[in-house]
Amino acid sequence: MVAISNTYLLGDLAVQLEAVSSEQVVQSLAISSDTGLPLGRVLVLSGLITENDLSNLILCQSLLREDLVQLDQVRNAFLRVRGSSRRLEDALLELGWERSLEKQLSPLGELLVSSAVITESQLDTYLRQQERVRLPLGRMLVSAGVMTDAFLSTALNVQMMIRQKRLSREEAVDVLVEARKRHLAQSNVPRTKNFYEQPVLNVPKLGELLVLSGLLSERRLLEALELSIIGRKSIGEILLEKRYLTKTQLDNILLLQSSLAEGIIKLPQLKSVLRRLEDGFSLSDAIGQATEQVVADSGEARVLTFFEFLKSLDHTSGTNIDQAFEMAKKNQRLVKQALLISGMLDEPTIELMEQCYALYEDRRYSFDAASTLFEYSRRRGISVADALEELRWLKKPPCIAVEPTEKFIKATDSSLLNMKEMAEQLIALRDLVNARALYEQLLNALSVYKDGRYRYCLERIAYIFFEQKDYLKAESYQRELTRLSLECYGENSIPHAQALNNLGKSLYFMGRIDDALHETLVYIEVCANLLGADHPDVACGWQNAAMLYFQLGDIAESLRCYKEAHKICRESLGPSNPVTLNLEAKVDGLRERVVTSRRSLEGLITGSWRTIDLGASLNSMSE
Repeated sequence: MVAISNTYLLGDLAVQLEAVSSEQVVQSLAISSDTGLPLGRVLVLSGLITENDLSNLILCQSLLREDLVQLDQVRNAFLRVRGSSRRLEDALLELGWERSLEKQLSPLGELLVSSAVITESQLDTYLRQQERVRLPLGRMLVSAGVMTDAFLSTALNVQMMIRQKRLSREEAVDVLVEARKRHLAQSNVPRTKNFYEQPVLNVPKLGELLVLSGLLSERRLLEALELSIIGRKSIGEILLEKRYLTKTQLDNILLLQSSLAEGIIKLPQLKSVLRRLEDGFSLSDAIGQATEQVVADSGEARVLTFFEFLKSLDHTSGTNIDQAFEMAKKNQRLVKQALLISGMLDEPTIELMEQCYALYEDRRYSFDAASTLFEYSRRRGISVADALEELRWLKKPPCIAVEPTEKFIKATDSSLLNMKEMAEQLIALRDLVNARALYEQLLNALSVYKDGRYRYCLERIAYIFFEQKDYLKAESYQRELTRLSLECYGENSIPHAQALNNLGKSLYFMGRIDDALHETLVYIEVCANLLGADHPDVACGWQNAAMLYFQLGDIAESLRCYKEAHKICRESLGPSNPVTLNLEAKVDGLRERVVTSRRSLEGLITGSWRTIDLGASLNSMSE
């Protein structure tokens, strides 16, 4: 969160160990900032270091932080193994290094085991996975739902305080046990999440936002962090107690943190939006004015270059990219030619990448969607157009019911479309009250037609009630939508299946687990009949069913469902896809619970309900 001396940041350490130059680190940090990839992964993808070099660099970093070795020792050892497949430990032993047994270690995994966040067998499982996917342990645990990002931040700060001898190991374990209880109490609230959603990248933590916004100095932030750990309170409580922030300021910064995570605002807008919130503007008005200012000052937000897009797909790993290629990376035509000439990728793969990038560059699909689309198309050996149809991401669905043409004449007026667009903007700005009012007007205007536009409005009103946590009304609208979808499309149709999934979501959030499970199993059956049993939308249903069985206490059946979901995603999305890794972690974690018959809800399983966001495919307003 805040830089502290002797933390041995990876980039600085790589320069000190002569793995890369300072200029290369600066360039890689820029790419890391733009793409959200960890610096180490960028260095590997750029061909500056090998996978084994990265593993040895991380070990150097850990040994230095634990004060188990001197910088000169690791530099000499690293130079011996640089560019080879040899292990750093072997080189250190050759140079006469002896690991001190007296020094107390505090690696993250051992701390988490000691504080009962994970078991030793789970730690072994994640460490084995770490060797394959090359992600930091903490980030893997967050992606798998074992802990929240906020708890990981607490654990890393506690670990640092042990190294700086401000906490004993016993005190640190007690702090983590208390912090875990607080975070579990917060995480027990059910959530909803898009099935294809990838991990949120580059969203600053609360402390970083406070410093970036100018509300808090780094010195006061460090002080508050230490007091929160020692006093076993949240950082927000400490900031209020010390009167470093007012309650309004804290609420505003938390609201902006959530807006950043959801993509509603961008980081350059932070100070401007915060200033307007403090002046009494609503969030929507503050964002609107800040957006005008940012556009006037700096133009539209930058889209990733084609080169950066390719590297984010992780298909240039382990290759040697020369300096000329690095300089030409912003020219899509040159990048394509270089990849073909070098033989790194074949022409069909590059063409597939280009098509996916074009959809992303035109802002028709998000980066996450374009990444998933590429993997799905490549693994199935189908065209992008076919993949879009199979994934049901086309702008219009293939199964729209034929309805009388004359009924559309009066209701295709531009004012209805304008109302719909305005309502969607209000939803994006979280002004749900006014968005609902607009959709209710649209629903009333379209009630005589009962067409696709009417059903779309029903779905959006149900969604708004759900976001407002009025689950009873959300269920009412969702049941009406389910009835109409069944009537218009039939029992074996995608619209009916989607309506069942959303109905199940409302029932789950109301605590009606058995009812939610019934709708989910029907959803799985319908999707499997229409799309095939190996379609990722079916995996979404299996993941929801697994979560429901787990909450009903049937751990064995939950494990079976997670295995089904993992098998489908591994084949259709690839073994390194975040969705696949998440499911794999849950399968590994549940295996032990089946053996020991433990049924605790703590730790591994989150209460997230997975949905398939059809977006514009349900929107027939423009017909």
